[in-house]
Amino acid sequence: MKPQWEIEQLPIVDRGPEELSALRIECRFPLSEEERADLIEVLSGCQRWMERQQNKLLRREILIQMTQLSRPGGATLLSRNSSKWIPSLAMGVWPDREPPRSMTKRDFTHRLPGQKFPTLSHEVRRILAKDEDARQDVEEQMAGSGALLEIVASEGWAEREARQISTWLKGKIDDDVYRSYPFYVPLLDAETLIRLSKNERDACLAGVDLYLREDPDDESIFLVVRTSFEKAREMIDSSMKVAMR
Repeated sequence: MKPQWEIEQLPIVDRGPEELSALRIECRFPLSEEERADLIEVLSGCQRWMERQQNKLLRREILIQMTQLSRPGGATLLSRNSSKWIPSLAMGVWPDREPPRSMTKRDFTHRLPGQKFPTLSHEVRRILAKDEDARQDVEEQMAGSGALLEIVASEGWAEREARQISTWLKGKIDDDVYRSYPFYVPLLDAETLIRLSKNERDACLAGVDLYLREDPDDESIFLVVRTSFEKAREMIDSSMKVAMR
């Protein structure tokens, strides 16, 4: 990862004594091959750093944001590897914005000439492959594409807190078309994090040690880490040093 990439500390409202930090790494997608390789090493390095700090094994939940996946290349890549990666349907939900819904007549009648239709839903693919080689392959292919979303959490998170988060997000959706997905994941950025109350933030991040989302619209990688900013910066810096060797 290039040393000129800027790391910015982001504000967290009503944090109190809680050790939680938010960071923004400026970059442009798609990343170059060299930057992609460095990002993959940083992802692994951050997990190893957190495992050493907490003295326990952690697991990365890998998801692909379909609305940000390049067409046709990204979609073709996902389809070609589906038997190995085992992508499952999921829905991304912004906790502070309009929930997923179907298009209505109003969306047509109130659209200005030449105006794009609004993005009404954010489908995601959740990678279910258990084989570590297959999961690593997903990262190697998708990191730096602008579509990657990862959550690092303790073993068993998917069967416990992830279900709580999914249920909480589903409760925000009124449209029955979008209430039948097997999994719901929070979509977060700097603006959303500021708008959330502490209770909402806790609901989105239950059991999550690290949340990472590639954001082409903001030209950044957005992270929330369950540690102080100083330690989060140390984690990223140490991972970058390994990547640049």
